[in-house]
Amino acid sequence: MADRNVQRRLQRARRRQLRRALLTVLRERVALVLGAIVVTLLLTGTMGYSYVHAQVYDDVCRPVTEVDLSLTEMADINRRAQDYQSDPRREAHLELESDEASFVLAQLVDFDERIRVWNGQVAIQASVPRPGGCVLVDAQGELRVNQQVATFTPHTVRLGDLDVTGLGVPVGSVSWEPADLEDEFPRLAAQLANVDSLEIVDDQVHVRLVDRYKLF
Repeated sequence: MADRNVQRRLQRARRRQLRRALLTVLRERVALVLGAIVVTLLLTGTMGYSYVHAQVYDDVCRPVTEVDLSLTEMADINRRAQDYQSDPRREAHLELESDEASFVLAQLVDFDERIRVWNGQVAIQASVPRPGGCVLVDAQGELRVNQQVATFTPHTVRLGDLDVTGLGVPVGSVSWEPADLEDEFPRLAAQLANVDSLEIVDDQVHVRLVDRYKLF
């Protein structure tokens, strides 16, 4: 009887040792697998970042052909601006053609840009210096300003050589207030703070200002 009890205790002890050994092996295997996964993710993330950075950023800004209006064209804008200032109607607004709007915007930023409007849409091309290099932005979509808040809803977006919308990345609408722009683009921020509304109607930009005498 005593011998049987001793054998049972020995068997239980062996089983406990075996379980501990199996658990140790499993823990080592799990740690190895997790480590391999983490390393793989890190490598993939690094490679992905390097790829995206190379696609988006340029060492030198790519040229963008800006609009240059003639003196006659600028005088025409000034004439329409004076008509707008003298119009007593609350709904009065200043109308700008595509090239005129592009020219006005160029006076408010320190980078090359060009915009084109048609059928209520806007195409924006800009070469913007950033800390990581220079980014060529090429986007199309809908632009609207309401009470000093600009909202752009893109249909297509390219950053450098990277087609963001082509990757299926949901961009969604992007909004800016004057405070979002004043550090980097103070003149643009000041102008946005004076825009009561802006909308694209057919092939024109219609602008209504808070203070009509604070023009571009």
